Amino acid sequence: MVKKQNECLNFIKGIACFGIVYMHTSYDCMLSSMIVNLFRFAVPIFFMISGYYSYGMDKAIIEKRTKKKVFRMLKMGVGTLVLYNLWSVVINPMITGRSINVMQWVLSYQSVKKWIDFVLFNQGITGIAWFIFALLYCYIALYLINKFNKYNLAYILAAVLLVAHIVARGLIQYNQLVPEEINIIWFRNFIFMGFPFFMIGNYMHKKEDKIVNRLSNKTLVIGILFGLALSCVERYIVVLEIFWGTVLASLLIFLFALQNPDKKVISVIARIGQRYSMQIYIFQLIVNDIFIYIGNKLQLENQSGQLFAILKPLLIYISIALVCMVVKEVKNKIKKKYIKF
Repeated sequence: MVKKQNECLNFIKGIACFGIVYMHTSYDCMLSSMIVNLFRFAVPIFFMISGYYSYGMDKAIIEKRTKKKVFRMLKMGVGTLVLYNLWSVVINPMITGRSINVMQWVLSYQSVKKWIDFVLFNQGITGIAWFIFALLYCYIALYLINKFNKYNLAYILAAVLLVAHIVARGLIQYNQLVPEEINIIWFRNFIFMGFPFFMIGNYMHKKEDKIVNRLSNKTLVIGILFGLALSCVERYIVVLEIFWGTVLASLLIFLFALQNPDKKVISVIARIGQRYSMQIYIFQLIVNDIFIYIGNKLQLENQSGQLFAILKPLLIYISIALVCMVVKEVKNKIKKKYIKF
């Protein structure tokens, strides 16, 4: 049985989606760095939500549903790779007049290391699509876990990998044992980020009746604020993708949504979270390039240029959501007209 939509989770998806856009496109300053740190819960939340809605009691239904998810993620991942290669090599240079070394681009795909990084760590050639391929691996893992009934082992492994992520990456980063870009490849992937949070979401669905309403909303909010504040303190020790405070905040945000499934807060953000979060994720960097091009053409400088840069993440978020809404409305009208006649 498919779980009924949780409106509070949809609202959180809408907020988290903006957080991801902000992390990728924000104006580089001390304040934005702090805001980025507060939004670190966004990626874990999306993996948790995917895992949560993948839970079920019927093995046959889970198997059938997971197969569909695997093929959907595969098509989406390949489509995103094709889209960004076309944008980088063909469309963006045509718009901006920027030259591109096509031969260098072709040769980049002959790198064995890049393909190894792609297969093992969802990195190398993926760029922003790493999340989609990590989620693809999560669904493949769930299919195998369900087939061989290894849920308890998977839950334990998820916890171990999450702890290993923070401890091992923290030690490596703090002691500067390897360059940061290699550290990211090793830990921002299916193994150390996707699978742990995906299975945590799955486990929270399994134990939902036992964990919901054990803590008051007030306690959860205080815990969330503490987790976010803790992550800001941790950042001054070492810069990571996720911190202990991030994990705490993510878990409590998710639990708050489970306790308040009908709390939309702002309905339009819940609608964006439910329907358009993946589209916003996929197209955000393309729209960012477009806004940068517009800003350069308008020759925005000084205060106007800074204001534009500060507002750019919000403009990207709103513009993609509006386009998605318009496209959906047009498609609905076309369907109605087609059915009518």
